[in-house]
Amino acid sequence: IDSRLEADVKRMRCELQISKNVESELRSQISNLSATEKSSKAELNQLRQDNESLQAKLVKQILGRQQDKQNLAIAERRLAEERKQKATLENQLTTEKKKKAEEAAAALFKASTAAAAIKSECISDMCKSSKSELDNELKKVKNDLKSKDDKIKQLENDIQSMKQQQGSSQEAEVLKSALVVLQSKNSQLELSLSSETRLKLDLFSALGDAKRQIEIQQGLLIQKDRELRDLKTHIAEVMAFLPVSNSSYCGPNNSQLAMLFSPSSSTSSPSPMSAYPYNPGNHMMEQSPPKTPILTHHPQYSQQQQQQQQQQYQQQQHQQQQQYQQQQQQPQINSDGSVSPSPQPSSQHQQQQQQLNGNYGPTSSQQM
Repeated sequence: IDSRLEADVKRMRCELQISKNVESELRSQISNLSATEKSSKAELNQLRQDNESLQAKLVKQILGRQQDKQNLAIAERRLAEERKQKATLENQLTTEKKKKAEEAAAALFKASTAAAAIKSECISDMCKSSKSELDNELKKVKNDLKSKDDKIKQLENDIQSMKQQQGSSQEAEVLKSALVVLQSKNSQLELSLSSETRLKLDLFSALGDAKRQIEIQQGLLIQKDRELRDLKTHIAEVMAFLPVSNSSYCGPNNSQLAMLFSPSSSTSSPSPMSAYPYNPGNHMMEQSPPKTPILTHHPQYSQQQQQQQQQQYQQQQHQQQQQYQQQQQQPQINSDGSVSPSPQPSSQHQQQQQQLNGNYGPTSSQQM
């Protein structure tokens, strides 16, 4: 029972050590996952900020592109109107030039006729006033034509700038594609973060199960230790009540057995029997005294009764020795399942056997 309890205690301690190792591994995995989660969160926050900035840039570019399109359409309409106005003004100018040429020809004809009449000079105020009016109209038409040319040049410059701004819209397309890539990366990171969170929850549940198993194993180990102490105290109490003989049998006396199985002796110094595995035959042979001790000098026993008792004890001792030898020949099975060879009897046990033969040998010879 003692060896079985000790084997159970060893097994419980091994299981406790294994559970502690599993707990340490789970804790290391949890720490690694928490570190990766922190880094993933930081990267996710950075990607979100980049995504927001790119979205803001994209919205700004889209709005600018729409505004540029509107401005371009307005400028094209204005250019078309200005071209129409230029064409009309050119037509008006040509007509005015024709009219002026006709008027000049007519005036010249009139002047020639008048000059022929009054020596080729225009003396009247009406002629001078009409001439000055025609000159003023000519200057006015020239100024209008110059202003229209300036407006046309300005509109052409606006069209050129609009075309350059339209080339910048391609950058907006590139930013849009980069935004799509970042959104896909963001979704992948969210999926990996959710999977890591589930794995972390599984590890926490496994850690809780391991802790509960460790608590159960510790409770069982404490219970086995308590049972072992109770068994040792019970054996010590039983040995204290056994009869004491005057070195008439082999083995330690009751006081030595009490010291051997007492809780203090089991913790302070190893017992002589600790070198051998627990064996019921060995324990019975070395610790149990004969049920009927031989009292060779008591007056109430006759010689025949003493001989019968001596023969019975020798037979019992011979049977115990045979059982012990058979058990010594059998291999011992360890707690881990391995088979160890049977231990050889110690020198102390051989001395006790010699003392047994020496103590009971002369008695039988004297009786004979």
